[in-house]
Parts: sequence; C-alpha cells; structure tokens
Amino acid sequence: TTPPDALVLDVATKYWQSEVTYALAALGVADELFEAGGELGCAEVARRLGDLQPEPLCRYMHAGASLGLLRDAGEEPPQPVAGNGPPDGDDITSRRFGLEVAGHLLRKNLPGSLHDYVLMMVE
Repeated sequence: TTPPDALVLDVATKYWQSEVTYALAALGVADELFEAGGELGCAEVARRLGDLQPEPLCRYMHAGASLGLLRDAGEEPPQPVAGNGPPDGDDITSRRFGLEVAGHLLRKNLPGSLHDYVLMMVE
C-alpha cells in the first residue's frame, strides 16, 4: 500500500510529467536526437528545431532526463565567452542529452510510437 503522502505527491506531479512529455514530443526533440545519431547539446537541439530559446528547452530536456525519457550525458566542453572572458560552463544550456529506450517512443515515424497518443492526451 502506498503511504498517503507519497500518493498525494505522485498525483500532484503527474501534470508536469505529462507536460514535459508533451513538449518533447510536440517539438520533435526525440526525432532530432535520433537523427543526430546520439547525443546533442540542448542549445544545438534548440537551434536545429527552429531557433527555439535554448534555456527553456534545456530545462524541458533536463526534466525529460529525470523522467527516464532522455539521458543527461553531462556538459559540453566550456566555450569561451565573447570578449575573451573565462569559459562559460555553468549554464544549463551546456548540457548534452541522448535518448533513453522510452524516449524513442516519442519519435514520429517509429513503429509502435506513442508520439501521436501523447499529443492527443495532453492537447
């Protein structure tokens, strides 16, 4: 039996879990990671998907990793800041992500994909 506090916490977090899953599916994140053949920096995914704002997308991708849809592969090598300043590696947009097995189910043209089901359930 699930303790009452654990039950309430589980039910209360279902909404953000479905919203994260929906955003990853609707934006085509899983397809982009698959087409890249592995891991990509989330800022690069944002650029490839049509110049999305990298920080919000990176937060969704990080949340997707916490759900087991994506794999957080760590930080990209630090990039120099404009003006020859120190490397900037503490920012969320420096994270790299890959697909977990469950994340493949968010791809559009995969047999057995749940992409359209996720869109239908959340829209």
